[in-house]
Amino acid sequence: MSYTTVPAYIQHVKGWETRCREHPVMDWMSDYEAAFDWGDMKSGPYTAWHTDDFSFTKSTGERIASGAPSSK
Repeated sequence: MSYTTVPAYIQHVKGWETRCREHPVMDWMSDYEAAFDWGDMKSGPYTAWHTDDFSFTKSTGERIASGAPSSK
C-alpha cells in the first residue's frame, strides 16, 4: 500500500523568530514553551494554560486538575 506524501520542512533556529510567531497558534506555543521551560509552570498552577477539564497525573499517582474555564 502506498501513501500520499506531503512536503515537510524542518528548520533549526535559535529561539522563536518573529516570522515564526505570526500565526496566533505559534505565538501561543512560543509563550507556552517559555512558561514551561523557563517560567513557573512546573511549580505553579496550570490555570493560565489549560482548560478546566484538564488533568495531569504524575508518575507518583498524584493528580493535578483544573485550569481556567475556556473562553470559547
